[in-house]
Amino acid sequence: MKQKLLILAGCLALSACGGSSNNDSSSIASSNNTLSNGETSTPQVPVNTPPTLSGIFTIDAKAKSQYDLVLNAQDKENDPLSISIENQPDWLSYTVENNQVKLSVSPDFLDIETHTYPISVSDGKASTSYELTVNVLDNPQAWTPIDISAAELAGVWENKQQNFSITFNQQQQGLLIENGELSRFEYNGDSINKLWIYEHGCVYDCRVKHFRELQVIAKTYDKVYLSFKNTRNEEQTYMLRKPSSIKSGIKYSAALDENLYSDTYADLYADIINLNSDNQQLATLQTRTHNPPNMGSSYTDNDEYTFHQLNGLYDQASGVFTPSKKKVFYHTSLFEATGDQFVAFTVNYDKIQVLGKTQNHLIIQSRYAYQLDIQSVNVDPYSQDYAALTEFLRPKTDLMAFPVNKLTKHVTSLEAGKTYVGRIAPYKLNWTLGEIRYSGALEFTISNDNTGSVLLETADKSIKEVRTFTYVQNESELSITFGEKTYKYSLYSLPSGIVFMSALLPDEDSGKVYERTAYAHYEVDTTFTFDDYLGTYKHLPHGHSVMYLATDKIDLFYKLDDPLRKGDVFKVENNGSISYVIHEDCPQVNNNDFAACLASSTAKHSFPRARNIKLLTVENNIYTFKYSTMYIDNDGQKIAHESTWVFEKLD
Repeated sequence: MKQKLLILAGCLALSACGGSSNNDSSSIASSNNTLSNGETSTPQVPVNTPPTLSGIFTIDAKAKSQYDLVLNAQDKENDPLSISIENQPDWLSYTVENNQVKLSVSPDFLDIETHTYPISVSDGKASTSYELTVNVLDNPQAWTPIDISAAELAGVWENKQQNFSITFNQQQQGLLIENGELSRFEYNGDSINKLWIYEHGCVYDCRVKHFRELQVIAKTYDKVYLSFKNTRNEEQTYMLRKPSSIKSGIKYSAALDENLYSDTYADLYADIINLNSDNQQLATLQTRTHNPPNMGSSYTDNDEYTFHQLNGLYDQASGVFTPSKKKVFYHTSLFEATGDQFVAFTVNYDKIQVLGKTQNHLIIQSRYAYQLDIQSVNVDPYSQDYAALTEFLRPKTDLMAFPVNKLTKHVTSLEAGKTYVGRIAPYKLNWTLGEIRYSGALEFTISNDNTGSVLLETADKSIKEVRTFTYVQNESELSITFGEKTYKYSLYSLPSGIVFMSALLPDEDSGKVYERTAYAHYEVDTTFTFDDYLGTYKHLPHGHSVMYLATDKIDLFYKLDDPLRKGDVFKVENNGSISYVIHEDCPQVNNNDFAACLASSTAKHSFPRARNIKLLTVENNIYTFKYSTMYIDNDGQKIAHESTWVFEKLD
């Protein structure tokens, strides 16, 4: 709101406190006058002086109180003056009397912060601008806590500094993020004044971390001012707002602790969150469902949950994600002491909704239930023996804060003569190498501006095939064609600078494509020799296992404080990489007789159980290896798989 008042300037001499001015000199039409001596005189044009305001331009005002301020107005030519205040709020008013501008402020609790308003004075020909600052302060003596329901506070709220956020749903659940520390809470009934704080990832037998009290002091539909006692029972106040809506087209990577080694070195894949679906592509999202009571998981902060990558449709306006069904398997021993079979379940989602994004977390609420696939095993889910299973099948509402990093498109040109890492053949593309299903093709070489090649080989080096391709690169998009088959990829980077390459995967049910997992993309150092491999390494990120490589002995997995085992049976390949078979597959064979051990392992498993590690890149003391393996899966399919390992070299 902008107001103007006309002021008759007096003769009181006032000084301006600063700002800008615009001076337009008056113009007077005249003719030359002839003097008695014959000379002519030219009349002087009057110069207009811009008007001024003087006084103190800062007000400190407590909420629920009235404060006044007086500014003095002056114009040298006594021209009529007008005052204007840009973006003037309802709680700021002014009057003019005897060349004085009397300002009055009456802010409320929702106005607590520092406000700056441009204020200007004009005589119609020139103006001078100033800054009026109003510091609205808290006033605890005037607090009158209001009763408010969880429904009125439903959703995500965060402060301007983005170091405090709180989320409520209407199922007596909530989330709290304070300076990056994540917790969940519960409350009784519709009263939100008392919160019981728990670990975010706890489902069963959860211990209360602490008890917190909350009071809402003022609220509108998109803003709330509240008092929240900290763990030392000290009163803290927060001005909270609804976060901005999630922008369409932005993609994220999951930032769970097992996906990132550190801020500098990431694991070699990133699960993609894409909240955008259209006629050609599906959205992707990760959700979690609770595990059976006796089952943990590898997720440090969510050790009683399993995470699911879902494809589906996403509605930008409501935040609702509509997924396909998800089938999971658990062992019956989790529900019965004598169980020895796998039980199949379908996760049926009633509703999944992305409530917002705060402090680099997506807030996701899901309602779901497990449905037992009776045909998979003859079991009565409601018998006395399966009491745990009965509880497991009850419908659940989950409220989760899912950590994410923003992905940005990475534009770089592939260079002829260089070899790069980037998974050309992820498992979902169903590549084969003879009768073997092949997953990997991590390394590819660029020959010139539009051709390249990729080497497919098994870990035991018994099957090799070079496949050539043509490619077209359009900024961050890459199309690679093998014969008549074209695959599309995208390049992304994290804020840390790590670059990933993601394949567009086909969805058989909808005919659309989606992105699920992006793998690290970087240039391969092709100059390494076997001597560069030698040393002791700690496996990142957790360091649970150590790798020992020497000229006469290697041990791929042992604990740091444990003595070395006999060692694995290995062979150094021509490119310096190491092929090996674990010692347990051929305990009677000498460590140097790789061929004999491989033959023994093949006879034992009806398929070669070889592995191979190849050094790809070194940065400081961080070593990245390609890890190739061969195995037969539960369906009897022969698999050749390539992945990457990251180690910290210890010596």
